[in-house]
Amino acid sequence: MNAISPSHPPYPRRHYADGPFGQVHFQVLGEGVPLLLLHQAPMTSGQFDAGYAPLAERGFMAIGVDMPGFGLSDPAPGVPTVADFAQVVPAVLDALGIERAALLGHHTGALAANEAAIAFPTRIAALILNGPLLVSAEDRTAFLAEGGMNDWEQGFKGQEHAAHLAQLFDIRDRMARGSIGYDRLSDYVVQAMVGRGAFWHGHHAAYMYDQAARLPLITQPTLIFSNTGDEIYPTPKRRVRSARTSPLQRWKAAASTSSTSSPKPGRTWSPGSSTRSWTRPRSANPPEPEQPAPAQWWRPASEPSTAAGMVAGASPIGDRSSL
Repeated sequence: MNAISPSHPPYPRRHYADGPFGQVHFQVLGEGVPLLLLHQAPMTSGQFDAGYAPLAERGFMAIGVDMPGFGLSDPAPGVPTVADFAQVVPAVLDALGIERAALLGHHTGALAANEAAIAFPTRIAALILNGPLLVSAEDRTAFLAEGGMNDWEQGFKGQEHAAHLAQLFDIRDRMARGSIGYDRLSDYVVQAMVGRGAFWHGHHAAYMYDQAARLPLITQPTLIFSNTGDEIYPTPKRRVRSARTSPLQRWKAAASTSSTSSPKPGRTWSPGSSTRSWTRPRSANPPEPEQPAPAQWWRPASEPSTAAGMVAGASPIGDRSSL
């Protein structure tokens, strides 16, 4: 039992599948419509701890997958790509004897879900992309620049008195703006550190992936959404507004404006530079989380609306403390 939070909903059952890079760890709760869940980086399928029971109660088989190198799944060789993360989806479905399933991904997981839907169209019935990351050439250059986020992550290592863990905790706390309790924030730090892959692999893969170019290749009914409290919300909003030929023109960015900002090219990145200036009020209860921006459908005209309706029944699961 979790010593920090002894009260917990029913635990999913843990499983392993033989995947293309070794063992793939996943956990399952519920029966009914299968829904695979792909987490953000650098976390695990534990990101969805609060979602397994509600999904199961609503008639879903919730299947949380540790992507390669995260959690208890074996890593891909070398420096992984988003395509590598996507490769484990058929292995999990095969292990469960499932032919087709809906697929939800959050942040880096949304990129892997995007790629899995393209690579395995007969296995993915419908798609949910929570917090897409439409990286521009300028964003990618800033990420890879000397002193940028990639440099910081590659230099992340153990420090005396576990100061590196406290640093991760503070980053998450600042991003969450008090909407997440200390117990869960502590769990986030643990999840970030347990993977067998390098700490920096997840975000490197994400920034090297051109999701704007890959989105038009999706053939399944797809729900794309974000929320104004998400740190990366301004990025897809900016790219959608500048789109000219992509089907994403049919996805209208949320009306409300986020106060977040992204690292600028040429600006040295630090763990707090891309987040709001905010200090958790120590004596007050956490403020109510901001409400998600209204989700709208983007669905290929050739696809029937019945499958799209199936996805609409899934609850959006994620949080705004994400990297």
